[in-house]
Order: sequence, then C-alpha cells, then structure tokens
Amino acid sequence: IAPRPFDPERGLALLAEVGWKPGSDGVLRNSAGEPFAFTLTYPSGNDEYERVMLMIKDTLNNFGILMTQDPQEWSIFIERVDARAFDACALAWGGGAIEGDIRQMFHSSQIAGGANNFTSYRNAELDAIIDRARRTIDEAERMKLWQAAHRILFEDPPYTFM
Repeated sequence: IAPRPFDPERGLALLAEVGWKPGSDGVLRNSAGEPFAFTLTYPSGNDEYERVMLMIKDTLNNFGILMTQDPQEWSIFIERVDARAFDACALAWGGGAIEGDIRQMFHSSQIAGGANNFTSYRNAELDAIIDRARRTIDEAERMKLWQAAHRILFEDPPYTFM
C-alpha cells in the first residue's frame, strides 16, 4: 500500500467541506464559532512521548487546530483508556512478532469488557477477514488475507498511524 502524501492543503480543504474554517485568530472554527480543539491523553514519564506530543501539537497549531497535552501516570492512563474517557489518546503498539495478529485491536468482538479495541472500531468485512486469516494454515493465502485487512485499515483507519 503506497502511503498517502503529506498534503496539508487537501486536509484543510476537506475540513472546510465539513464546516471548519479559519477564524480571525487563525484557529479553525465550526459554524457555531467553536474552535477545533481536543485533548490528547498519553502516558507520562517518557521523553520520547513528550517530544512527539510537542511535535504533534506544534504541527496542528500551524493549521489552526488546538491540542492540549494530557500526560497521565500509567495506571490513570489505562483506567481512562479502559473507560473510553478521552478525546484522543496515544499508545505505541509493538513487538517482535514475525506475523502480528491484529484481532485484539481491530476486531469488533474486542470492544466490550475492557478489551483492546478501545476505539470501538467496527467493520464486518475486516472481522470476517481476520477470522479467516487466523484459521488459514497456508502462508501465501494467509498473507493475502492480512494484506486485504491492511487495505481496509488504510481506507477506513481507526487510528492515526504514525
């Protein structure tokens, strides 16, 4: 999947199409005059997170979007994630698996009960592909299924991937 180019002008045009236009102060505002503003919650105590959050805040600010940083101690952060009590949150998924299993993050069965689909993403086609891929032994066939799953996530992203 070829990445989308960085195109802030197109992004601003798309926001304008749905009613977000720059106010006299340069901040994007909706038809009611409310600013485009949100809080980004993330784990505290990590210098890399802090640097990335400042970069995101500064970049968004350049385009009229106001972001408030909300670093939280890990136990508080996880409580908020589990309760879905955030505007936006930042996490890092990782690991050394040769072939990762995306079920826990994106399958609709993983929404309730504190499971890891904390964005409550629901896509029946993706669910079916994930289920089929997890039962497919033939590696070449399974890879085609995972590629189809990633195309869906590219076209209908539940996260802002960085």
